Amino acid sequence: RVLYLVEQLQVDAVQPSIVTYGTAISACGANAAWPLAVALLDDLRGKQLQSNAVVYTAAASACDTGAVSGHSAVPWQHVINLLSDFKDQGLGADKIFYNAVVSSCDKASAWPQ
Repeated sequence: RVLYLVEQLQVDAVQPSIVTYGTAISACGANAAWPLAVALLDDLRGKQLQSNAVVYTAAASACDTGAVSGHSAVPWQHVINLLSDFKDQGLGADKIFYNAVVSSCDKASAWPQ
């Protein structure tokens, strides 16, 4: 449903903002829909919108929540890609983001990577 709403904005010629994406990604986290959260973040990057730590933290938290809830396992590579992208964006240190990344990797038994 979240993806539909974001798509509907585009159909109605309304450009989704960083706030729209952040809210949608957070909703994915609340519903353990980490694949959709990652897809929305990819879509955001494709729109050339300026990302921020809040959006990346929401995506990392969605991955972490997905691992906790027992939904489909979160491939740790997605979380590491988030970390790499976060650094590439020059977003700096963010404790909440890093905690979600470490927690997701731990749940995926990939913390050594």
